[in-house]
Amino acid sequence: MLAQRLRVLLAEASTFAVLGGDPAVGVALVTLRPNVWSDGPVALLDEMYVAPEQRGSGIGSAILRQMVEICRDLGAAAIEINVDESDAGAMRFYERHGFSGTDPDSGERAFYFYRSLT
Repeated sequence: MLAQRLRVLLAEASTFAVLGGDPAVGVALVTLRPNVWSDGPVALLDEMYVAPEQRGSGIGSAILRQMVEICRDLGAAAIEINVDESDAGAMRFYERHGFSGTDPDSGERAFYFYRSLT
């Protein structure tokens, strides 16, 4: 089911993946969407995964750097990442790479709200 869904998503111009390692031990899946605030799209890092035994080896950082570069090349205005409140390690990782959990204009903490429609 997941493999089929990924085939469909990756066939679209609005979705791309970045693999890390040879053989691949990490992946980032990104979708692009238009937004009202800028001419370029906003990129959403939908999924980022590095095999547990490879964490801390630099694979995740390399994937993230490549993802940011691709987003720049595609004219993205911003990159958004949703992180669970309990995942302090992921928050530190993204902060080390220039991402922030606060609104750049007000300094207020950013939140993500969710409602399933299925």
